[in-house]
Formats: sequence, structure tokens, C-alpha cells
Amino acid sequence: MGQDLTKVFNFFTGPTLDDRFRKLLIAPVAMRDRFTRAIRREAAHARAGAGGRIVVKVNGLEDPRMVEEGTARRVGVDIDLIVRDICRLRPGLTDISESVTVHSIVGRFLEHSRIVYFENAGEPEWYIGSADWMTRNLDNRVEAVAPVESLPIRRQLRFVLSACLADNRRRWVMNSDGSYDHVGPAADEPVRDAPRDPDGGDRARGRHERTVRDGGRRVHRGHRPARRADGGPAGCAGGDRRGRRRSRRKRRFVRTGPRPRP
Repeated sequence: MGQDLTKVFNFFTGPTLDDRFRKLLIAPVAMRDRFTRAIRREAAHARAGAGGRIVVKVNGLEDPRMVEEGTARRVGVDIDLIVRDICRLRPGLTDISESVTVHSIVGRFLEHSRIVYFENAGEPEWYIGSADWMTRNLDNRVEAVAPVESLPIRRQLRFVLSACLADNRRRWVMNSDGSYDHVGPAADEPVRDAPRDPDGGDRARGRHERTVRDGGRRVHRGHRPARRADGGPAGCAGGDRRGRRRSRRKRRFVRTGPRPRP
């Protein structure tokens, strides 16, 4: 993957973009073709009885060719599209997009994560990157998408997608006419908010540093300073802080003239 990144950065300082990459999917040279082949492969698995599953989380889906692949090539493929903004693919159309569901989650923070999942008959493929499924990203810009091979990271991505699809606070589902319906919790169902951690803290704020309101001003609470066994702060002997106070005391200098000679 490092060699692929070197080729990308060489393009920014050179004349042409190499189209031979080992790992990365780079637009505009290879990304569209790879995703198109992956969608058609899921359709082939579905026709063979192995089932098909695609989950895409992007900010926008407006490219006509990708929309066409998501409808004509579906053939029983279960497709969930988590599209925050514009989406040109209408779900639920008879004999066109019956197995497609379009979700939209709009929260306090702007979501920039892009995740793509292909089930691939039990050998799943995961991708993360910078590109939306829009013509400007696939054809007119240099974008990078990387495959995820680490199992712990794959589990984390699966958790993110599962949380988005189970959200019942900020999630909206598109109807076949292009309108959206809000998904709310049932009477005995707990509220699930995808942009938040299970412990209730905002994911965007981070786990190690919380931004809280204290008297109208922002306070950043991170790791606490180290303390000694006797309870005093680290770096202060015996809990006596007088030495520190003396060191902070402002010194006064009196400017005098030359001393008289005897």
C-alpha cells in the first residue's frame, strides 16, 4: 500500500497517473471499474443461490452509472445505502429496486466516513476512503479508497454500520417517491443514536478528551495529572507546596546608580 501511495504523490508532481496499483482503488483510473465488478459479482452470487449483500455508507450517490448498477444488477441482492445527502437511487420500485433500502442519518456533526461492504459469498470485502459515489469523485478528482484486511478494524466497521442501521433517533428512510420517513423507537424499544458511543459520549468528541460546558466556557478534560501515593501532585516532595509558591513569586530588582568610591 505504501508503494501505491508513492505513485499517487508522484502524480501530483509529475505528468501522468500510473494505473497499476496493488492495493488502493484510485480514481479516476480504477475505482469505478473495481466497484462495478464487485456489484456484478454480488448479483452473480445471488443468481447462484449464494445470496448477495452490499452496504454502502457515503455522503452522496448521484452518479448515473452507479445508480444503474445498483438497480439493474440487483437480482435479489440485499442492498443498504446509508447516504447522508443527495441520493438519486429510489428504493422500493417494483422489478427495479425492491431489495434496496436508502437510509439517511443527519446529526450534529458532519459525517465524512465512507465505508463499503461486499459479502462476496462468505469472503467479505471492506473498503474505506475519501470518495463518494458521485461523478465528480469517480471521474474528475484524484480519490483513494483502501481495502481493510485487519480483523479488529473490520469488526469496528461492522459495529459502525450495524449502529447506523439500528438507529432510531436520527435515521430517515427514503420512500419510492423520494420522500423520507423518520424512524422512531417503538413503545418498549430503547433509543439508539448512531453518532453516539454506547457509554453516551459523542463519538466525534473522542473518548480520551471530553468537551464540556463549565460556567458558559469550554473546558477540555483529558488525562488527569499523575499523583503520588500520599495524594499530593507529582513533582512536589512531601505534599509541601511552599517551595513551588516561592519559585513562582515575582522577583523585584531595584536599579541603583554607581557606588561612591571611598
